[in-house]
Amino acid sequence: RREVAIDAVRSGYTGSACVVTAAATIMFAVFAAFIPEGDSSLKPIALGLASGILFDAFLVRMTLVPAVMALLGAHAWWMPRWLGKRLPHFDIEGEAVEREIALADWPDDADRYAVAADALELDDERRRVYTGVDVRLATGDGLLVTAEDPRATRALLLTIAGRLESTGGRLRVPGHLLPGRNAWARRHSAFVSLGTSEAPLTDLRRGLRRASIVVIDGIDRLERLTPADRDQALALLREGAGDGRVTLVASAPPTSVDDLGALLRGARISIAPALRIRTTLSASDVAEVTA
Repeated sequence: RREVAIDAVRSGYTGSACVVTAAATIMFAVFAAFIPEGDSSLKPIALGLASGILFDAFLVRMTLVPAVMALLGAHAWWMPRWLGKRLPHFDIEGEAVEREIALADWPDDADRYAVAADALELDDERRRVYTGVDVRLATGDGLLVTAEDPRATRALLLTIAGRLESTGGRLRVPGHLLPGRNAWARRHSAFVSLGTSEAPLTDLRRGLRRASIVVIDGIDRLERLTPADRDQALALLREGAGDGRVTLVASAPPTSVDDLGALLRGARISIAPALRIRTTLSASDVAEVTA
């Protein structure tokens, strides 16, 4: 990503250098004209403004800022996650609109699917988190996602819930193309982490009540609940998904997929075969559906 950041600095510098230089020259000429001919009270002001224009345009904007941004690389665009979630997103150049128009007919029968993804992938600065994920999940159905690395499944679930932006591929949740509509996805989906939640039943009940897509990280933790709490959690899932209103996407480790699938189907909860994702590219598909 450092190379991409440096290319962005170079292209920005190349595109704005002529405008900045021309504007600075005009403003300097205007203010400098008052130095020899202006009123005595205006001469110091004109000198200060003319000097400030030269300093700002040629030293700060044309030298220091590009140099610092090149040294920082991708970190120059770093923003705290809590602040990024609260700031509004403005598509000034219309890239999201162009993408919406280009993918208006993708996928076929889009109204059938609560989640549709093609070649979805996510990279961070050190490694590939997941790659090549293809999904077609009908509204009201359930999907179980598994991977050797639990961070990969958690990242995929966060992406589907609009909490994380993918770095490649296509993703659409009920009629909305992500990441351009991540704000909508966050409002209409619920992310429940059974592994870290102090009150899993409360969080599950709240998510099923307000969201059309419920994403559950670590659904295998149901087996660790007391029998009474487990039955209550399964009843909540059955009630929420039974009328076809709620689409369920959950994660579990590969070792618990078979037992967990039998548990959910035994509770009359519709669940598709497990989608196994990988974090490295291969010659064949990197996302495979296993029974």
